[in-house]
Amino acid sequence: MKTNLFSILILILLGSSFLAAQGCRIKPTTSPDGGSATSTPTVTVPTATPTPVVIQFVTAANFNTVVMNSTVPVMVDCEASWCYWCAQLDPTIQQVAQDTARYAKVVKVDCSNGVPSFMAPYGVTVYPTVLLFHHHSFVGHYTNVYNTADMDACLAGL
Repeated sequence: MKTNLFSILILILLGSSFLAAQGCRIKPTTSPDGGSATSTPTVTVPTATPTPVVIQFVTAANFNTVVMNSTVPVMVDCEASWCYWCAQLDPTIQQVAQDTARYAKVVKVDCSNGVPSFMAPYGVTVYPTVLLFHHHSFVGHYTNVYNTADMDACLAGL
């Protein structure tokens, strides 16, 4: 009997040390009148904050390398710094980049001074325009502001 109690005590001590090392906090619960703990303590486990995805800007110099030669689907956001709707779409683009980081790539093209010549073949005439590429080819484009779920679905379907 002593061995079992001793083993349990060691496991409790080791377990709480492990939880503390992981950033967990054990908080005893108290009774409503402020007295001693009346129920099982609660354990607060920190949640991992995902590392934000940095969206790369592509230019004529790296377009073929980053977009056309990609082994994963690529969403290209054509935006202009002065464009109100581009600014409204930006949080959605950021979220899509975060959601799809493991199976797709999201990049941007700065069109503040007009459509760059390397983008002309893809029909970019208004901002924001989102282009999709897969298997070294152009798949399609969207010119309206879409929600995150729609954009995630477009990339997942490629």
